Order: sequence, then C-alpha cells, then structure tokens
Amino acid sequence: MDAETLRPIIAGAAMRTFWVKRVGDPKIAFEQSTKYRLNRVKLDFAKKPATLQVGAIVIAYSVGEPRVLYVAECYTPARQATVVERAQAHWPANGRWTMWGINLTPEYGTCWNNRAIHLEQMYTAFQLAQTEALEPLDVTMQGRAEQRISPAFGSYLMRHIVGLAPVEA
Repeated sequence: MDAETLRPIIAGAAMRTFWVKRVGDPKIAFEQSTKYRLNRVKLDFAKKPATLQVGAIVIAYSVGEPRVLYVAECYTPARQATVVERAQAHWPANGRWTMWGINLTPEYGTCWNNRAIHLEQMYTAFQLAQTEALEPLDVTMQGRAEQRISPAFGSYLMRHIVGLAPVEA
C-alpha cells in the first residue's frame, strides 16, 4: 500500500515541497514501540511553521537517533492551540501550533523501529551521488522543528522506503 501511495508523489516530486520534521522531546527518550499506522498524523510545532503549507510532504524522524518514522502530506493549515488545549497538554502559554497530515506510509510506520533508515546516513549517501553542492542537513534543528529539503532528497528517501522488503512488525 505504501508503494502505491508514494509512487505518484515521487513521479511529481518537482512540483512539491518537502520537509523533514523532528518528532519528540529532546529531554525525553523516544519511545521505540510507537506505531504510526493511523491514516492521520498530528504535526505539532512550538512556533508557527510559516512556510510549511497544505500539500507539503513531511518526512518525520525521531528525536535523538534520527530515524525516519513516516511520510505525511499536510492537509490543514497551521492553527494555534487554544488556551484549553495548551492547558490539557501542559504546553507553554505562548502557544503551540498544529497541522494535520495524511499518513502516506502506514505500513512502514508500524515497523519503522525494525528498519535502518537513519536520516543522516541517507543524506550522506545521497550527497555522495550528487554533483552539485547541497544545503547542509541539520537534524538537531537548533530551535526549529522542521527543515525544507530538496525534492530530489525527498524522493530519494521515499524511494528507499518503497524499495524495502516487508518486515514483520
């Protein structure tokens, strides 16, 4: 199912924007047993993601050891959390922002922790195959939750997910 969903996106990659987004709190160990099999995923941001728009492709990765968790397509614009939502989630009073995405890789999302798709390693391999200089990839994000990546690198990551043999979760 993931392959059928990603192939048209890969084919039309030049017409898309691609982002990598860190998931998790750097102060808390990432839960390796988390599954991303639902059709919708919630994308949370500390600051308004000003340039991430509806239709963007987001490749989410875990905080700490940056491994790819899932690929999503944003289908709502960013909205600020309400006072009630911030209180329930114990978020800071200065706000949180949320977007919703369609999970394009629910099969992969159930077994991401059995796969070795490490964002930095994938970027290094991609970089070696390129003839042009690339923007550096900053998985620490230095205060940001997301970073725009080239359509070529986004396609490269998705091709890698599609090309993997199924693993029992």
